[in-house]
Amino acid sequence: MLTLVINLNRSKERLQKIRARLNELNIGFERIEAFDGSNLSDDEYNSLTYPYNHPCRVRFTRELTKGEVGCFISHRKCWQKLVNSNEDYAVILEDDLHISDEAKQFLENLDWLPSNINLIRLSSLYRENNRLYIKQRTDLNHQENYSIAKTLRYALGTQCYIISKEFARRALAMSEKFECPVDEFLFNRLFEFANTCEAWQLIPSVICQNESDDSSIGDRKKSTKKANFFIRHGLKRTLLMYKLKRNARKGELIHFDCKD
Repeated sequence: MLTLVINLNRSKERLQKIRARLNELNIGFERIEAFDGSNLSDDEYNSLTYPYNHPCRVRFTRELTKGEVGCFISHRKCWQKLVNSNEDYAVILEDDLHISDEAKQFLENLDWLPSNINLIRLSSLYRENNRLYIKQRTDLNHQENYSIAKTLRYALGTQCYIISKEFARRALAMSEKFECPVDEFLFNRLFEFANTCEAWQLIPSVICQNESDDSSIGDRKKSTKKANFFIRHGLKRTLLMYKLKRNARKGELIHFDCKD
């Protein structure tokens, strides 16, 4: 198993913090140099994304920021690293994390992971009161008080997840051009990859984003450019959102925290 940490060259303090924390847990890792989206030229940006009025914007109705494009490229670098390796799985972490002591048992090996799971989030966006629609919740045999569940609708954030080589290969093939941020691509069932490649969630989570830190990899400031009214409010988007909400209602809405 690969353990990969995404880190910008200019974020040296964050690298020091996450290195110190993973060393405390005796978890080795390899640093992946994050792609700095602020360095993208307009031509490069346009070659990697769909125009904000493209018909595909029925799923994601605003223009991506350059930070979000850089974040997507950084995760693709991790997927490619896994595909090129001799390992079957990778743990991918961003560098702005609160990592609990409980995380060690899930990061040091994958003995706990059922063989049919190819993508699972170990993280949540917040420490408390995360909301998620789930189904097929299953207790873990050797980790008391932990369970895993399939996610419905969407789950925000790519702070820490495990992905198989098979799914990494699929993700690369389906993301040569970006129509949404990487977390939406992986975990929002409006999008093709998430709709065809099942994602799971560890409950409770053992990692969350540091509340004092904004992501330096994927700047998520809202773009002022949005798709036109008919793309944002037309019949096709209405039907897509109806299907997504209907699917979510088939599951259970849960609230869960991140371990301290």
